Amino acid sequence: MGSDSASLFDADALEADGRGVVDAVTYRREDVQRAVDEANLLAETFPEQRISFALDEDSDRLVVRVIDNQTNEVVRQVPPQEFLELIAKVQQMVGLFFDEVA
Repeated sequence: MGSDSASLFDADALEADGRGVVDAVTYRREDVQRAVDEANLLAETFPEQRISFALDEDSDRLVVRVIDNQTNEVVRQVPPQEFLELIAKVQQMVGLFFDEVA
C-alpha cells in the first residue's frame, strides 16, 4: 500500500545528468497530499468540467481526472486506471519476491 513518501516529478527540482537523464525527486506524502488538496480547490473554479487530483493509495501515483460537472462522469483520467492496477500488481510481486529471497 502507500508509503511515507511519493516519487513525483517537479520541473523546478529535477536535474539532468550529462546524458539528459532526469531523476525523480522524493517528497513526503503529507506535502504531496497538501499540494493535491490545494490543486483541487483551484480546479473547482472551472464551470463545465472540473479537475480532480488524488494520490492512488496502491501505487502512490498522482492521478488527475477531468470530471463533467453535469453528469459527474470521469471524462479522462491520467494515468488510466488499468495502468495504476498494473503498477500496484508489479509492486506487490516485487515485494513478494524480496520477501522470499530474504
